[in-house]
Amino acid sequence: MLAVCDNFAPVVFNAKKSKTSTHTLLVLVHLPLPQFSVGGNDTEFVDEWPHLKHIITTVHDDKTDIISKQNILCGHINNVLCFLGKRDPITKLSLLKAYCSSFYGSVMWDLSHSSIDAFCAIWRNGLRHVWNLPHNTHCALLPLLSGLLPLMDELAR
Repeated sequence: MLAVCDNFAPVVFNAKKSKTSTHTLLVLVHLPLPQFSVGGNDTEFVDEWPHLKHIITTVHDDKTDIISKQNILCGHINNVLCFLGKRDPITKLSLLKAYCSSFYGSVMWDLSHSSIDAFCAIWRNGLRHVWNLPHNTHCALLPLLSGLLPLMDELAR
């Protein structure tokens, strides 16, 4: 199919922008890996690669993507709280919802994955900072104060 694209497409494909990933089973049974080429050049084999801001891995595990999104969420929450920390809690909550609650790609996650707990903890800590609550405030109080679903429920929804 790649050769057909090369021969008939009105564009030249860039092999440096194309990656090849294999299923872990092929590596375990020591089958020879096929080589793919586009535009006359071979594509690179990778274990993980971002596609539409979702990190796809050969082991089909969501951990890498969840941790990546967790780091982004932490950065966004810190930006809102650092730049607008003097605002009242209602304003900070509105900004937190607006700028930090885009969980693009989370619909593909296995919600039983252990990394989800840390992701949700980052969100809860952000809510605690919005309300200037101690770090050991029970997480059951946060939805009541903020009027939001717990993050795990939001992800499942």
